[in-house]
Amino acid sequence: MHISVKVTELVTIVSLLILFACADYALERCKAFTHKPDLVNQTQTMVHPFYLHVPKCGSSFITAIIEVTCLQISVHKTVLEPGLYLRAKQPSCIDRFARVQSGHHGLPEEIQQNPQNVMTMIRNPVRRVASGFLHCFHDCLQLYDRFCKSPHLQKNCSKSEFYQHAIQNKSLVLEYATCVRGLMTEQLLSPKNTKRRKNRKLFNSTEIGRAVNIMDRIGFVGLTERFDESVCLLRAMYGGNISKHSFQPARVSISDSLENRIEKILVEAGWVDEADEQVYAAGVRNFFTKRIRYLRSESESST
Repeated sequence: MHISVKVTELVTIVSLLILFACADYALERCKAFTHKPDLVNQTQTMVHPFYLHVPKCGSSFITAIIEVTCLQISVHKTVLEPGLYLRAKQPSCIDRFARVQSGHHGLPEEIQQNPQNVMTMIRNPVRRVASGFLHCFHDCLQLYDRFCKSPHLQKNCSKSEFYQHAIQNKSLVLEYATCVRGLMTEQLLSPKNTKRRKNRKLFNSTEIGRAVNIMDRIGFVGLTERFDESVCLLRAMYGGNISKHSFQPARVSISDSLENRIEKILVEAGWVDEADEQVYAAGVRNFFTKRIRYLRSESESST
């Protein structure tokens, strides 16, 4: 018997197979966080995300955001540059985002007033500083220029040996931490690009209160420390064809042990990012409020 299958039909079949594979993978992965992993898109909302990329907080989370927004796309890799990826893969999907760029731009004033469509991932401020220190002094222009700007220096900045030596200078660790403090707060209060800016300002209590209020009202906040759980919460709230690529971090730390040593230096020195600590606490509240509602475990459901 001769069987003839049109190309369009074959593409449809392959797409459906990929969809089922994604559904099975996410279903199994999310069983760790909920006794009802089949409950998805509980908000019954067509998302129109405004993506806020907070540096060193899990950039690959945009992969999951794409998968809940662009249902027709079959993602085959972890995404880091969403604008470039979508222009090459599915240009029409860009229109489904209010913003999808991966730079370090903050929130425009109109979004600050109504941040319900904002999707972001945040991280404990001390851990974010430790990660940034090990990534060419991320977002600190003066240290980047001093140690990493030239091609020769950039090679050194990609090696763990360089940072093993650098953290011997505790004042350098504290200089970097001070250079990037308040970055998350700044992104909530200003539309400007915070990447490698000089002279980061200190925020007063009124400004911090405004930033906390915005974070309280953001539509979706994920936590780097709970990356997989954040992906599953996004899926529970908005559905989507979540694949294995949404669970895979694209950038792995150059050294977990060095991050731990930097964190110890900061804690022992009593260094605190007062603004970002308060904003982070608000983000954690936001996360758990939604987690309890949409990603409940069996014990939570019985209480």
